[in-house]
Amino acid sequence: MADVTAIRSIANNLLNPITLIDGENKSFIITIESEGGWNGNIWVPWVEDEDSMWKCITFLGIPKTEKLFLFQDYLKPANKDAVKYCTDGKYASGVEVKGSNQGGGDKVLIFGQDGTLTISN
Repeated sequence: MADVTAIRSIANNLLNPITLIDGENKSFIITIESEGGWNGNIWVPWVEDEDSMWKCITFLGIPKTEKLFLFQDYLKPANKDAVKYCTDGKYASGVEVKGSNQGGGDKVLIFGQDGTLTISN
């Protein structure tokens, strides 16, 4: 059984605001101001192929790429429930978020001032 990852806090250390759109609930849209934060509860959706990428959490306003797609992959690596991201909306492009990205649980997502993305417990 796959473990659920819940983002409980987001820190935006970028120099511009970012907008989050929940792919599974498109009416859930929040903007996180520059050097601001958000506290709440949003589950990272499980994605297993290109056809399920619509479920991703989408972040807009990301420097250099404009968009970032966040998802949880329970297939690759198997049974690790890794939180991944991509910038082109393609499952095959997903890379693991730096930090504590496996095993589910409550997490903090951090957008670094240098554009890096990190996840921690």
